[in-house]
Amino acid sequence: MIYDFIRIFHTQSFQLLKRSLCRRWQSSSSYDPKDNDLIPPTTCCMSNCANCVWISFAEEIAQRYPHSSMEVIDDILKRYIDDQSFREFLEYEIQARSMGKK
Repeated sequence: MIYDFIRIFHTQSFQLLKRSLCRRWQSSSSYDPKDNDLIPPTTCCMSNCANCVWISFAEEIAQRYPHSSMEVIDDILKRYIDDQSFREFLEYEIQARSMGKK
């Protein structure tokens, strides 16, 4: 029963993310419908690792959509992470890494 719940939850999460990304970039020239393969990570240990799977996910989004990346990353983090301190940690890490690339 729990496995059914997890499967349904992941399916619904993926569909929500897919719809959100489609709506956000539908008018953008960089939007490509085949980019709907973005799936949020499910293996996070929530211990503020330096190599967090959420950071990798956010970096992938930033690479695909460089013009609106921080807006999108913030939306995704708010949707999938309830813990505010963890969300702030991830935002800090993403900003620090993006500053190093400039």
